[in-house]
Amino acid sequence: MRSVSNRAAVEFDLERGGRISRLVVDGLSLLVDRVSDPLGWGAYVMAPWAGRVRDGRFEFAGERHTLPRRGEHAQHGTVLDRAWDRIADDRLVTDLGPAWPWPGRVEQRFELTDDWLRLELEVHAEHDEMPVIVGWHPWFRRELARGGPLQLQVQPEAAWEVDEDLIPTGRVVPVPEQPWDMPFTRLAAPPVLRWPGALELEMTSSHDCWVVYSEPEHAVCVEPQTDRPDALSTTTVVRPGDPLRAWTRWRWT
Repeated sequence: MRSVSNRAAVEFDLERGGRISRLVVDGLSLLVDRVSDPLGWGAYVMAPWAGRVRDGRFEFAGERHTLPRRGEHAQHGTVLDRAWDRIADDRLVTDLGPAWPWPGRVEQRFELTDDWLRLELEVHAEHDEMPVIVGWHPWFRRELARGGPLQLQVQPEAAWEVDEDLIPTGRVVPVPEQPWDMPFTRLAAPPVLRWPGALELEMTSSHDCWVVYSEPEHAVCVEPQTDRPDALSTTTVVRPGDPLRAWTRWRWT
């Protein structure tokens, strides 16, 4: 599925998580191309949780629940490798699948202009209330076809401390030096990705939680989320008729 403006084009792979498989601006492809690992390319939706859930286990409303694990922990939700349906020119939908304890669905909307891409998510509960964390996981290339290497500008005022498994401990701590693989809160300004001589991209979001993964040599992930990882026991509760809504906008100059 493809949408085009005068300056930009975005393509979605409906069979592989409804993810953005390509984002091209002024002839420059910004995202990492497809690789065998579904966690490692494009820009995909994380729902109904984002990031890692320790040992794939969490407690909600007094009951213990178990999620399928990728490695030692559950990671990035149930929809990143599910097939999505196109129900309008700008709208995709998929259900949360049997791996999630409650029936529900996630809807994705998008709007592309010459200057920005806006993405929206809604997660709906079908019968019972359930906890939900959503986010987006884009893999931005460090090198484009022209211009200098990526310069990342993120100004967090605080970080969620992570342990050796990269899962938040619950403590808020001062921001460490890069490279990062951790969640942040209270940003002083929107994140900016700058490829000198080529393009600058500013990211904004409805929520003030961001995970930044700047360790890879080929890419950087700047992930807007509604809450930190491993927070399903304390996060937003969704009820039938009362979905969780989130948005992010990526504006380029």
